[in-house]
Amino acid sequence: MKRIDIYIYTACHARKTGPAVYRAILEYVTVKTNLLIDEGKIEDTTKNRAVVEAALRALHRIKKGERMEITIHTESEYFIRILKDLNRYAGADWQKANKQNIKNADLWKQIYVFATLHKLRADLNLDKYNCKTILEGRLTDD
Repeated sequence: MKRIDIYIYTACHARKTGPAVYRAILEYVTVKTNLLIDEGKIEDTTKNRAVVEAALRALHRIKKGERMEITIHTESEYFIRILKDLNRYAGADWQKANKQNIKNADLWKQIYVFATLHKLRADLNLDKYNCKTILEGRLTDD
């Protein structure tokens, strides 16, 4: 099974809602490492939603076809927690145990489609490509 590491970096202005910028680095791990960089700006978002949306945009860059092992590296514990329980949330109609809908369910439903096609996991290891300072500079420039 081929392997892809996706490194997700985000920077946001506000704690509630506001603009965010992201960089997703897709590292195709083969005999030779190939990189694909996806960057963008997301208007009117939260920090958690920006991470999920950046991951989703990166996943859409992966060619359709064979099943892959994909690791998403992020600083978001929220992303890791929801991804770990994705099957449970899908089976519970995207609701928590208290019957409240999970936040960003519209995006998580799309991530779930990728999780059914590929082996998808996440961790907190972002040491390889440190883009945070660059992104924060771009956010203040806008």
